[in-house]
Amino acid sequence: GIVYVGSDNGSVIALNAATGAVVWHDTFHGEGFPTSPAVANGVVYIGGGTAQAGYMYALNASTGAAEWHVTSGPGVTDPAYANGVVYYSVDGSSASGLAQVRAIDASNGNVLWHTYSVTEPLAPIISNGVVYVEGQNAIFAFSL
Repeated sequence: GIVYVGSDNGSVIALNAATGAVVWHDTFHGEGFPTSPAVANGVVYIGGGTAQAGYMYALNASTGAAEWHVTSGPGVTDPAYANGVVYYSVDGSSASGLAQVRAIDASNGNVLWHTYSVTEPLAPIISNGVVYVEGQNAIFAFSL
């Protein structure tokens, strides 16, 4: 019954789906949140950032309180969630100069793995135990 929305002004808003009333509203350091969130097990996973750095946040779905966040390169995509892992992509502006796909532990934000093989990645899609990421001129598949 709750809809979670991120906006470019750094706000994350939880709305009552039936009435549109604001349940909670929070702003994180003026960072934009242009991604669509993933929600699982009472946690909202949402990415954002500036031209210099990107972030992935885990927010308590009931209160909006930050449970953890991780820093990555800029250009964070929408996250996808499966089996306790959050997957997302980061554009090619990282220190390595290459884009990457990341898998992080949903409970604490620890990086489980990442790869630098993707060029201009889009948001991950999960289907039948595989994480798919479309990059420039290619589609990459990673086992869960």
